[in-house]
Amino acid sequence: MLLNTRDFGEVVFEDNDIITFVQPLYGFEEFKTFALMSEDNTSGYLSWLQSSTEPSLCFILVNPESFKIDYSFDLEDYYVGKLGNGEYTVWLVGVIRENFEESTVNLRSPIVINQDNKKAVQVMLDSEYPVRFPIYSN
Repeated sequence: MLLNTRDFGEVVFEDNDIITFVQPLYGFEEFKTFALMSEDNTSGYLSWLQSSTEPSLCFILVNPESFKIDYSFDLEDYYVGKLGNGEYTVWLVGVIRENFEESTVNLRSPIVINQDNKKAVQVMLDSEYPVRFPIYSN
């Protein structure tokens, strides 16, 4: 499958590399399928979530393990039912600012992907985690 992307031009993906949101991303309900792209030099901490149907729609995802914070949550049965059994990975949606020191990630609404069946959801946590957690700290 050939995808046109905003940031990388044309990229080839296998059909089984496409992630399907079984519950859409908030604010982007009409977009259900995405490709998860990463570069080897990011050490698994940074990826791009590229829409398979809209070249201009691409999110920056950050692995929460890249932060030196205690970040964990229990995935509610509701989401487990939507995702099915399998190995899950968690990603945070990042907002990268022109001044990188002002960039943030959303800790309250992570994206959870079942690596076995390629199903995904954006989880809404009922917690004190901030929506805008700074990536850069002194």
